[in-house]
Amino acid sequence: MPQRMRLLPLVVLLVAIVAATWWWATTLRDEEGPLTASGTIEVVQVSLSPELGGRVTAVSVQAGDAVRVGQTLVQLDTELLDTRAAQAHANLAAAQASYDSLAAGPTAGQVSAAEATVERAEVSLESLNDQLTAANGQEEDATQEVVILMEQVLEAEAALPAAGEEATSLPMGTPSEIMTAA
Repeated sequence: MPQRMRLLPLVVLLVAIVAATWWWATTLRDEEGPLTASGTIEVVQVSLSPELGGRVTAVSVQAGDAVRVGQTLVQLDTELLDTRAAQAHANLAAAQASYDSLAAGPTAGQVSAAEATVERAEVSLESLNDQLTAANGQEEDATQEVVILMEQVLEAEAALPAAGEEATSLPMGTPSEIMTAA
């Protein structure tokens, strides 16, 4: 019996642990939801990073105020963003108008203007071709003239020695002296 008495406190302790574990598992673990506690949290500094930069125009909270998730803390100046948005809308409208114009195809006036431009270009091209043909003909004429002049120069150079001998046999003096001597 004395051995049973020594085991009795151990058995009671084991039953108490099992009962406490069962009570904790069934009673406390059934509660779901956020953990709540009371107290004070002191923060020395918090860094805020807005998605867009800008000038702060209003602060909605004071130091020590309680804040909620999603609450507006500061208001930023939106003038620059509004201007950019208006410019983007204007660019979109211009691009849409350009697209609509291209998708609709050319108007009769645009087709007529394009045809007139093509016609003027064809006339101009024909005139330039005529001028080119005339210039080519003038080049051929000029080339023939150069050939003729070169032949004349060669003939004159060939006749130069004979003319030099003839010149030495002519009488010297002024034309009136030569006339009287003749």
